[in-house]
Amino acid sequence: MSSYSLVVYDVPEAAAKEGQRLRARLQGIGTRINLSVWLVKTESTLVIEDWNIDPTVNLRVIAFAESETAKVLDIARESFVRDITAITDGLDRIIEVTEGLLAADDLAPGQQTDLVLRRQRAVARSYGLLNRAKVALLSFQLTDKLGPVLAAAAAAIKAHEVALKGEVVGSVTVAPVARAAQIEAFSESGELL
Repeated sequence: MSSYSLVVYDVPEAAAKEGQRLRARLQGIGTRINLSVWLVKTESTLVIEDWNIDPTVNLRVIAFAESETAKVLDIARESFVRDITAITDGLDRIIEVTEGLLAADDLAPGQQTDLVLRRQRAVARSYGLLNRAKVALLSFQLTDKLGPVLAAAAAAIKAHEVALKGEVVGSVTVAPVARAAQIEAFSESGELL
């Protein structure tokens, strides 16, 4: 039996929400190779079989031969690095765009608060995505090789969180949304990597 499998799916437009749910579930057990192709541990495919997936979604699981394990792990490493980098790049873009919008003189106070909250939600979401990536890395046993990539991403997110903590909009201080529990869940020791 193979250790790694591809999960390939095609979601019709009418079932777009199902595609979003499927992607969110796969984030915790594998890494995306391209739009609708994921690499997972074969043992994880048993979990997928238990998901109640819309029958209009065409989902296939294709096992790799054991002899291809080294190549598969190279693909996984590249994919995880791309995904982790995308998390911090996305957060950087949101921070940059909202900074530009917050610099405008014609924003109403409510719009300012919305932008600040958007930034803080982006930080919390980034922690969540990074945590999912770490869980998947653990299942692939790649945390030793990609630990520095995880640590750099965690540090980048933490830097944004620190910069946004207690951000003041007008006369209102907006509390950060990233909770200690989310951060503690990120690593087993309770500290950020």
